Amino acid sequence: MTEAVAQAVVRRPVSREVWLVVALAVAGVLTRYLAFALINGDADPNHYLVALCTWDCNWYTQLAAQGYDLVRRPDGTANWAFFPLTPLLLAGLHAISGWSWQLCGVVIGETAIAAACLLARPLFDGERTYRLFCIFVLIGPFAYAYGLGMSEPLFFLLSIAVFTGLRLQRYGLVALAAVLLTATRVTGVFIAVPIAVALLATLERTEQGGWRATGATGAALASLAAAPLGLLAYMLYLHVHIGDGMAFMHVQTAWGRGLTNPLANIIDGLLLREQEGHHVGYRLTMAIFALLGLGAAVYLVLRRRVGMGLFVALSLILALMTGMQSILRYTIGLAPVTIAAADILGGGRWRFWISAIAGAALGVVFSLLWVGGSPLMG
Repeated sequence: MTEAVAQAVVRRPVSREVWLVVALAVAGVLTRYLAFALINGDADPNHYLVALCTWDCNWYTQLAAQGYDLVRRPDGTANWAFFPLTPLLLAGLHAISGWSWQLCGVVIGETAIAAACLLARPLFDGERTYRLFCIFVLIGPFAYAYGLGMSEPLFFLLSIAVFTGLRLQRYGLVALAAVLLTATRVTGVFIAVPIAVALLATLERTEQGGWRATGATGAALASLAAAPLGLLAYMLYLHVHIGDGMAFMHVQTAWGRGLTNPLANIIDGLLLREQEGHHVGYRLTMAIFALLGLGAAVYLVLRRRVGMGLFVALSLILALMTGMQSILRYTIGLAPVTIAAADILGGGRWRFWISAIAGAALGVVFSLLWVGGSPLMG
């Protein structure tokens, strides 16, 4: 999409997109709640919210309520692995509203992911692919993870904000979103790569064969310099708070995570090799999603979305280096993966409708697996 087309998309009336996103968001929330009520024979919304907030969601709500640990817990774990933006927003909304932690998480998650859909419009050339993207995100297989008080919805939103800002050359938006992104997850630091790619694109070739800066080069360079500030701020806090600025990495050993060969981890999962702490079905599921994510990265590079592709590839490789745990959620938290899926599956009318219906149906199934505490979803 050219800059002129992108600017036209921004200037066009947005009422259609707003209504689409609102309708899909409400439909997603109601569908997941009704599915839970029918399966469990329990229509109490509070029970649903408690069931929804499982796995890492509990870590984030406890962190928001109690703050960061000073020392490791008796089992060797500590909440330093969880970056501060999500718990800060949870604590702020809880203090203002008095709502339960679980409800605060749902409100933040659903708001963030709806905003991501609206902000993503300039990233799509076609109306059909954009609508399929919104369907996947708001009512699709992984909508449950985007509507929770975890890092996925914020990470998704902020990465979309960076890519949209880069497309429109809105470098103030890029810088702000990148700073917040690196305060959301450690893999957010890789957002510097697409910013660097965009920075190189601002340079012009001179008649002498050299390169010169343009008006956008300085702004792009400033946004690149700002990107790691969220991570650096968290490291400074940890250094002052507990004396270890790298505690978010060091504490990973408590969950059996350490630097390993990412390719070997994928192969072990595909060959159904047993590993302590994870059954073969779990590792196979994680291996499949790792390959899907890496495949999306290759597709994006081939489609000349090099920054997006490298961001996905580097984020997944870092996650895979520490093991196979939660690779499914690492993959779905990367917005360009869903962009690639919508681009591939939304090309034709029949393909669009089949993908939309299948995505919505899987949304119900995966939500029930999540609230049921399925180990495949952890």
